[in-house]
Amino acid sequence: MDSATNAGTTKMTSSLIDRTMQAAWLMNHFWLVLFSEDALRKAAGLKYISHMIDDRPYWYLWHAAHTGVYELDLLGAQAINGYDWLAEFIIKYYPHEDEPWHEGLSSLEKHCRASDVFQTPPSVGGGCPCHSLSHTHEVNRFADLTEGTGAPSCARRHIIPPDFFYAGHLCIAFKETVGSIIRLKTQTSWQVRIVKDHAVSGEGNKMTLFTKGSIDRNYPGFAISNSIYRGFVRSWSSFHQYKVNHEQIWRGEGVRFLNDGRDIKNEPSRNIERIIAQTELFYREEEVLASVPDGDLEGMHLEN
Repeated sequence: MDSATNAGTTKMTSSLIDRTMQAAWLMNHFWLVLFSEDALRKAAGLKYISHMIDDRPYWYLWHAAHTGVYELDLLGAQAINGYDWLAEFIIKYYPHEDEPWHEGLSSLEKHCRASDVFQTPPSVGGGCPCHSLSHTHEVNRFADLTEGTGAPSCARRHIIPPDFFYAGHLCIAFKETVGSIIRLKTQTSWQVRIVKDHAVSGEGNKMTLFTKGSIDRNYPGFAISNSIYRGFVRSWSSFHQYKVNHEQIWRGEGVRFLNDGRDIKNEPSRNIERIIAQTELFYREEEVLASVPDGDLEGMHLEN
């Protein structure tokens, strides 16, 4: 590789990092303002937030209508034509064991949710439970998290497989002084069907048996993701004081996943819908935002 190629690669990597930092900075500023104003926080439907970072920024979100914990994980941001940046996030949800959504988890996800991976320390002295910080002047804060946060522990989060608890993707295309496009991509269900009898060993050589023909995972991606998407759109719009709101939704045939104990493949499923929901937000009616290219829209139809 010559010096010119090295320079180009370094510049491209630096640009990606810069855009990601811009997106992370604006997101943190947004959350800070949101939780300082009750009207914005209630519009988002949120009770608490915890900003975390390891190899990249992410946020735990406690929703007022649900007993589990959302995770919004910033994969990265890049510059695209017509925008300052396009940021992509993964939406995960860690349901409480008493929630109906918990039943949709796979067997291994349920084992993980019940394990010490989620044994986070209780709130102490009113401080942030995720960081174990203490603020004695707010002794009653986070009182409903005294038995645990419902989020993974910082020490063991890294052992959770990337596809566990996945519900959908969120994308934000942002153009300062003009507007934003917010896009949710998910399915009505993320389903895994067992196509061959097999067993998986866990801690202490405990075996989990999987039976051919059974449905091991049936996680309602759209129902889970839509709650956080709708609240985010409302509060993001209020935060920026956008005046115009255009909504669209695309639907198409979804996929289900087939697990034979060695590999996981996918196949089309007419019983599962692929859904892309989008909200365009503008300061002025006459503004026009550039389209955001997305190969996932291929083969989908726009809902009237």
